[in-house]
Amino acid sequence: MAGSAALPIYFESSWSILSIIGLWNVFVALILYSTLGWSRILLVPLVVSVATAISNGMCFYAFYMEYATVNTAVASAFADVFWVVQEAGLSFYSYIILARWLKGTARTIFLTMFWSLLAVIIALRGAILVSRIQFTLDKVAEPQTTARRQAIINHLHSGYFSAIALVELNSAFFLLRNFSRARRFANTESVLGHLMRSTEVRLALLALIGVTRAVTYSFQTAIQSANSVASQIDRFVYTTECLFPIVMFVDILASRLVASDGGTTSVSSRSRSRGRAPSKSVARQLGQTQTAGQSAINIHPAVDDESISEVTAKQIELGNISISRTVEFEVYDGEGRRTDYGTKS
Repeated sequence: MAGSAALPIYFESSWSILSIIGLWNVFVALILYSTLGWSRILLVPLVVSVATAISNGMCFYAFYMEYATVNTAVASAFADVFWVVQEAGLSFYSYIILARWLKGTARTIFLTMFWSLLAVIIALRGAILVSRIQFTLDKVAEPQTTARRQAIINHLHSGYFSAIALVELNSAFFLLRNFSRARRFANTESVLGHLMRSTEVRLALLALIGVTRAVTYSFQTAIQSANSVASQIDRFVYTTECLFPIVMFVDILASRLVASDGGTTSVSSRSRSRGRAPSKSVARQLGQTQTAGQSAINIHPAVDDESISEVTAKQIELGNISISRTVEFEVYDGEGRRTDYGTKS
């Protein structure tokens, strides 16, 4: 009775909180799915959240409870499998955008680097899985052997998290480069501006998480135990990683909002702020004749009813000067009276 009382209680551990975070994110993803409809972008935080809930539950079962050795080893293996789904799965948010957007040599380079790094990540996690199973099965190992195995696991984790950070840096380079180039050629800037800002924040956070965990995990002294300052920092950073699907949910909703309500760009006000008249090329595309300083053109992009990341992948091409196939426009004279309006493909 006393022995059983000494065992930790699941819902008093941090692993239960992390699992609940994963379950809650699954619930939020399903709500967004019912509201916004099917989207491959939304599938990423959903799958990652499911993996978060399972991996942390399996971790508690394997390393904090007293079960048969084989059961513990199997639970440890499941935890490692779902951890790689969670941690590497976050990178597929950017992958879905770039795989459909990039073309030619850039696409080949990106895909080669992405899948090569992903293969390294899976290989390192597989080595961690095997090492932990050996660690679990050999409970009577000498202290020196245990310390040596823990050091091997720490080094493998350092390489694993570094590879994840490199995947995010690779995605950041291609995403920001192409958003920047598309923004220079686009008549409407609000959607692209939002995409650039959200991409910078999202990828910077993921890269920071990968680099930080590569450093902090190298100081781990006991398997799955936060018994030092470095390991507690690592647990904190991992908690932010479990919360990261919320960033994706906000990004998806904000992109939809910008696309539907905030996508209006006033060409005339932007041009006047720069000290010159609106571009005549815009007027020619819309079939309007424009007199410098006398008329204004408001352009409203008509964006498809789907997540902005998929809109981007389908509709933004670097050779075009518009983010959408169809725009609504309004023309005003010098006294602010609307003289014409309509749509133009």
